[in-house]
Amino acid sequence: MAAKTKPQASAKPGNEFLSAEQAANRYGVHRASIYRWAKEGDFPTPQEQETRKAAGAGGDA
Repeated sequence: MAAKTKPQASAKPGNEFLSAEQAANRYGVHRASIYRWAKEGDFPTPQEQETRKAAGAGGDA
C-alpha cells in the first residue's frame, strides 16, 4: 500500500484529543504511522491525559 500524505499538524486551543487509533482511522493509515509521524516531528506528539479519581457515596475521600 502506498504511503498516505502526511497531514498538516496545527494544534488549536479547544480541539479534542484523539487516541492514536482514532487519528489513524481519521487519516486512513495504520496506527504505527501516527507514532512514526510524531517521532519524525510531522504530527503532534502523544499527550498523557490527566486522570481523576472520584469518590463515590461510600468511597474513601
